[in-house]
Amino acid sequence: MHKNWNMAFKAAVAGWVLTAASASADPQITVQHPPSVTLMGGQRTRTVDCGTLVRFPQRPTELWASCAFAQQVDSNGQKICSVTDNMPAGEREQKNALSIALYQSLIHFARVHHDCVAQAGAVDSRLGRNADAIYGPGWQGKTSCTLIQARDQCRAAMDLE
Repeated sequence: MHKNWNMAFKAAVAGWVLTAASASADPQITVQHPPSVTLMGGQRTRTVDCGTLVRFPQRPTELWASCAFAQQVDSNGQKICSVTDNMPAGEREQKNALSIALYQSLIHFARVHHDCVAQAGAVDSRLGRNADAIYGPGWQGKTSCTLIQARDQCRAAMDLE
């Protein structure tokens, strides 16, 4: 199961890694949660520090979502995961930790806020789980994802497009 789980994480992360020509200072962006998102008492608008996306020296134009990034995007600012709080030393281990953070974040956003449902359902399906039973029929069409929108805003703000 661990091997399949790791392969699913790598597949999920592939869509989150961004490659571009140059990087600049880490700006802050404003994220607007759409009306379809269940805020759970949180804020519709959040400020996100793009510096909470992780870059590796060997590939400085790739961006990886950390637990801190997901927490800032979350409407409540809730700590969703902690696996990236104390990053391991090796790049491979760091990327594995970031993959786990992404999975935990997508699951939280989908199941708690009804956001990122298609993305979480795709990962759950790759892991052999019944996404129809978890997210309901039509989950594939629920493609709105504030995490992706925030990442894309950071990408643009950092001139990585």
